[in-house]
Amino acid sequence: MHHLVAEIARRAGKTITSVPKKTMDALMSLHWPGNVRELENFLERSAILTNGTVLAAPISELVQPHASPEKSDGTTLVSIDRQHILKALKDSNGQISGPRGAAARLGLKRTTLQSKLKKLGIRRATPLSETYAESGSADSRCEVGRVAPAVGAKGGTRTPMGFPARS
Repeated sequence: MHHLVAEIARRAGKTITSVPKKTMDALMSLHWPGNVRELENFLERSAILTNGTVLAAPISELVQPHASPEKSDGTTLVSIDRQHILKALKDSNGQISGPRGAAARLGLKRTTLQSKLKKLGIRRATPLSETYAESGSADSRCEVGRVAPAVGAKGGTRTPMGFPARS
C-alpha cells in the first residue's frame, strides 16, 4: 500500500511520506475484490487533496456497498410492489383499465398490470363489489391456484379478473 501511495504521489507531484494509521486501517478493512483501479482512484484523489507530507484521505467517502438486496426492516421490493398495486386497486375501486383505473394510476399498461397481478397472486375477491385481495391471505376469497366462480347479476360465470366468461 505504501508503494502505491508513493507512486501516486510522485505522479501528482507531491511528497507524501506517511499514511495515518486510521486511514490505513479503513483502507485495509474494506473489500476490494480485484478492483485495484477503484483503490488507485481513491488514493489519487486523496493525494491531490493532500497539502503536506501526510496523506489526507477523505475516509467518509469510503462506503462499503450493502450485500443484501433487502432493506434493513426486511421489506422486499416484491412486497412493496404488491402493497403499491393493492393500494392503487383500492383507490380505483377495483377498476383496472380506463383513465381512473389502477393501471393508469400506476403508469402501466392494462396488460402489464394484469401480468403483475397474476405473478404476485393477487386475485379479485368475490362478489364483484368487493375489492382485490392477496391469494392465501385471511381476507381472500380465492385459494392460490383455484378460482372460485363468481356469479354476475344475470347469473353467468365470471373469469378470475371478474369479466363475464365466454360461453
